[in-house]
Amino acid sequence: MRGFEGGPEAFINLIYSGTIRDFTDLRDLISFSDKSGDPTLLSDLQIALGSPNPVTYKSIFAAFLEGTGLPCPQLFAEVMGGFSPMIELSDLSATDLPSFRSKIFAWASTGSPHLDSSLSQMISVGQMLCYR
Repeated sequence: MRGFEGGPEAFINLIYSGTIRDFTDLRDLISFSDKSGDPTLLSDLQIALGSPNPVTYKSIFAAFLEGTGLPCPQLFAEVMGGFSPMIELSDLSATDLPSFRSKIFAWASTGSPHLDSSLSQMISVGQMLCYR
């Protein structure tokens, strides 16, 4: 740390600012495409969810990243061996942390489970493809 430019305080600040604690750390870094998608599908989904508010692809995506746990534990168990050893999966309680889904998303979209302070571009999320 002594050799780090800016000293120990700058080093700790860099590490802390790169930590993903929950979805709020990513929210402002994600841009969504302007495509509206299939309005019938979104309308059907709004009815199925009983949501009084319009359902958008952005709201679905954000709700998923804000959630915790594994949506499909059986499928996750099948692919668990393919994850990097950098993600400690021997104790699956980490999947219930508010940071888990956001870290996995960041890793998949940027190549790192941490925020890069030099990230100059938004993480762009296109329209999800849904088949009936």
